[in-house]
Amino acid sequence: TELNNTDNIVKYSKDAQKHGIEVRPPSVNESNFYFNCIGDSIYFGLGAIKGVGEGAVEAIVEARDQKPENKFTSLEDFFESVDLKRVNKKTIESMIKAGAFDIFGFHRGQLMAGYPSYLERAWGAQKDREVGQASLFDMEPAENNQVVLPDIKPWSRSTMLAYEKEVLGFFLSDHPLKGFENLMRIWTTGRIADLASLVPTPVPGAPKEEPPQRQGGWRRDSGPKRRVVVGGLFTEMKEFITKKGTRMAFAKVEDLSAACELVIFPDAYAKYENACKEEKPVLVAGQLEVEEGSPKIMVDSVVPFEEMMRKAKKMILHLDQIDQRDYEKLRSLISEFPGPTGVSYEILLSDLGRNILVEPTPAAGVLLSNDFMENVHALFGRTDFIELRASI
Repeated sequence: TELNNTDNIVKYSKDAQKHGIEVRPPSVNESNFYFNCIGDSIYFGLGAIKGVGEGAVEAIVEARDQKPENKFTSLEDFFESVDLKRVNKKTIESMIKAGAFDIFGFHRGQLMAGYPSYLERAWGAQKDREVGQASLFDMEPAENNQVVLPDIKPWSRSTMLAYEKEVLGFFLSDHPLKGFENLMRIWTTGRIADLASLVPTPVPGAPKEEPPQRQGGWRRDSGPKRRVVVGGLFTEMKEFITKKGTRMAFAKVEDLSAACELVIFPDAYAKYENACKEEKPVLVAGQLEVEEGSPKIMVDSVVPFEEMMRKAKKMILHLDQIDQRDYEKLRSLISEFPGPTGVSYEILLSDLGRNILVEPTPAAGVLLSNDFMENVHALFGRTDFIELRASI
């Protein structure tokens, strides 16, 4: 019922996930125009993908319903069966970005690079059928008649998720902060979900202070305050021009636990505007205010998390938390990103019941960056065995 309201789709999808209900990515074999349930899961509606119209979805569902098990068996089957006059390139690209073709076993980078070959071949076959003649492709042996997708590198997780957000409105299959949340802890006050508990609840009936604090024509809210630092991603941003002609912004920052409103006054906005718009993990610092249980931060600084990572003095790898067969992968990856942050290994000696810290010889150093962490996540699917320390 909220198909055209991306904000509500995001809200309800996240609410379902919080209640343990799986919201699965769209699928050309399972999804309909609207959201639908199969078993205990909700499938994202094809009609909720930006760039996918109702006519295109009708063509896909009609073709699918003609199949023996109401499913396309392959990419070839999809393109040869669907009426391509009703499904255009923009629709296909939006569905690739959303993950609707993932069921066929190819990664999205391959699909985006190779789908025109399927499209061209299917167009030729459909035109031949319309005029009642056999396709040249039908005369070739089957092994010579297959489209081969290019063997290219998969999109990075951050690229894949950026495309997901572009067409779905939010990150569905994963979250770009996963793998960073444990690394941010040494610099943050805590999770956004816990912010409201950090400020004392006002005593009912107690008088409120109303200091005439103004900046750029906007009055700062009064009440108990505390300076906090949170890590997350900017999810919303609305810029305003103040009465004095300066720019400020209202925004939201989100971590894996919750979201929080931000007020970025002119001085801070002028200084940190670029960091606010990068769509990468950041550390946001400022004065926390809580009104009716809702936290709000009056921002005084925004620092890209990559910048803070590079200030870490030590990276400790907890080797007991990963498979020994993966040690060489880790060593090779560190050698690909040489840098100033020292690397140490922590090993659990189960017989003694204690952990020991091992310094490699010769000493190793790494350049901590988003790219390095993305590579760790790609190799291991996690980063929770990595600990950063601000001091040696």
